[in-house]
Amino acid sequence: MANQVDAFVIPLMIGWVLAILSLIVLNLGTGPIQKIPVFHGIAALSALAYLYTGSIVAAGLMGLLVPFLQELMARLIYNHGSSHIDPPAAAIAVGTLIMNLLFKPEFLNLTQFFK
Repeated sequence: MANQVDAFVIPLMIGWVLAILSLIVLNLGTGPIQKIPVFHGIAALSALAYLYTGSIVAAGLMGLLVPFLQELMARLIYNHGSSHIDPPAAAIAVGTLIMNLLFKPEFLNLTQFFK
């Protein structure tokens, strides 16, 4: 059973790890190399949407919506705050909460519409 789960989850984690590795270039680079986009939040929430629904369409839709959530978190928390709260991390937290409320069987259980 564990091998089936690993075979299903590991490709999703590889996309997230590649996104995390791009942060190393962002932190260690100088000049124009630092213009690499930060997309680890997009990869994490898209993978979570795919895990909940099993639909690549839902994952793609989440991939389109997460940058707007990141921008909202930046404008609400980062731009007006007195301490540093990472907008992608805040978007991951809020996006995970929203997806748990939408897709978990204990709550709205919208997963049934993607099967």
